[in-house]
Amino acid sequence: MRTLRLLCLIPIFWLVCVSSSAQQTASTSSPPATSGPQTVQAASILQQSFTAMTGGVAINDATLTGTITISFGTATQSGTLTVVTTASGQGQLTLNLPLGTTTEVRSLTANGPTLAEAASDGVFHSVNTQSALAPHPAVFFPAFLLGSGLSSPQYSVSYVGQETRYGTTVKHLVMWLAQSNPYVAVGQQRSGQHDIYIDVNSGLVRGITFTAHPYDASNPDKQFVSNRVASYDNLEEVTFSDFRSVNNSIVPFQIQTSLYLQNGTLASSIQFSQVSLNTGAAITQN
Repeated sequence: MRTLRLLCLIPIFWLVCVSSSAQQTASTSSPPATSGPQTVQAASILQQSFTAMTGGVAINDATLTGTITISFGTATQSGTLTVVTTASGQGQLTLNLPLGTTTEVRSLTANGPTLAEAASDGVFHSVNTQSALAPHPAVFFPAFLLGSGLSSPQYSVSYVGQETRYGTTVKHLVMWLAQSNPYVAVGQQRSGQHDIYIDVNSGLVRGITFTAHPYDASNPDKQFVSNRVASYDNLEEVTFSDFRSVNNSIVPFQIQTSLYLQNGTLASSIQFSQVSLNTGAAITQN
């Protein structure tokens, strides 16, 4: 019953867990740098990967539809999802499960990342905790994530080095919320940090890790907590595969996620069946 309740309380696939018994410290991400923009080396790696994934084509928006299966232990739920994301820093995910429909909208604004969540009633609530800081609005469309690292004043990027991951050699980049961001207090850079792993041969993004920050879905309007202890946070990993060409751009059609909890792993498997680019898709909160 507790496992089923855990699944029931997942507001969206981005897996912001609200079970107080399923919390642990996430400590496998690299520490963020403290100041400065991306280095020349990091910028070069970002640009090469961005070009590999976009095919040099200007992409303004992407709409992805498919199926999702979420599992925790022996409990599973399956449904459908629609992802809409834009190059301007917005992302919307609508998840349809047997327990109902949920929608989440993430945006990069002049004041920092924002998050709004709606249940089946369609009423959006602003989430004013660290949950707004990660993941990036384009976590399911990594080309836009790379674009933020290249051009957004919200983020700084550094290069960690090469390592073996996902059965291959990858270049490890760290992208974090810039210390100059007025939304981010000193010491909170880690809350918005993304570790990005890029295949050294293809230049494609093979995986991303970040810290998922739980919030109370029964009280989503509570104010931002300035500095919570790490024991409230959990490491989440997103991996990409089944890369296909769409309008000369390379898009991952299969995504696996793992949210590492104290009492198990909350996992999901996504298979996109349709991807459309540059349709003029817009994100609104009705």
